[in-house]
Amino acid sequence: MKTLATVVVSLLALNLTAAAFAENGSMRYREMVENLREQAEEQVNDQE
Repeated sequence: MKTLATVVVSLLALNLTAAAFAENGSMRYREMVENLREQAEEQVNDQE
């Protein structure tokens, strides 16, 4: 359960960072965040 909370908090932080960079127009960074987000979702699914 602790790891799930960590993943959720990390995703929220990534979302905030992605939003800041998106306004900057940094597509490469946004793609990296998308990949991290997908990996985190897979980890959550693996734990269930």
